[in-house]
Amino acid sequence: MPNICQALKIMKDKMHTGELYLPGDQEIMKEQVSYQDLLWEYN
Repeated sequence: MPNICQALKIMKDKMHTGELYLPGDQEIMKEQVSYQDLLWEYN
């Protein structure tokens, strides 16, 4: 069973290659929220 860092890398790789991934992954969601906050400030 892969560790958390490997699982996150796998989900990110899948996300970037257009494969199905778990969008509810906590690490991916934290990263997306930080980018949304920056976008909100920019606009």
